[in-house]
Amino acid sequence: MSRSMCPSQSMSPSAPWNQEAGPCEVCGQFEDDCVCPECLVCGGYGDPYCYSDADPNGTPVDRTRNRGSYGTASHGLFRSFAQVALYAESERLIKEENERINSDYEYYLYERTEGDI
Repeated sequence: MSRSMCPSQSMSPSAPWNQEAGPCEVCGQFEDDCVCPECLVCGGYGDPYCYSDADPNGTPVDRTRNRGSYGTASHGLFRSFAQVALYAESERLIKEENERINSDYEYYLYERTEGDI
C-alpha cells in the first residue's frame, strides 16, 4: 500500500520534485548549459550509456547492461571535444571547491579549539 504525502509535506523543500537536478553526467554542466545532443535512439540528453566506448574519465563502460527496450546501452553517440573539455573543467572546479571547504573547516576547528587540535 502506497502512501501519499500530506499537503504540508508536498510543499517541503526536501521533497524530490523541489530538488535541483545535478550536473550532466556527460558534459558536467547543469541543465540550462548542457551541450549534449539528443540521442536519436532513445531521445535522452546527457545519458553516458548512449555514448560509445568510455565514460568521461576514460573508464570503459559496461555495454552488456540492458537499457530497457533499446537493448545494449550504447546508442552510437561519441563525445565531442566540447563535452570532454567541459566535463574536465567541471571536475577541476568541484575539486577546488572541496579543497576550499575542507581548509575552511580545518580553520574553523582550529579557531573553535583555540589551537588545541
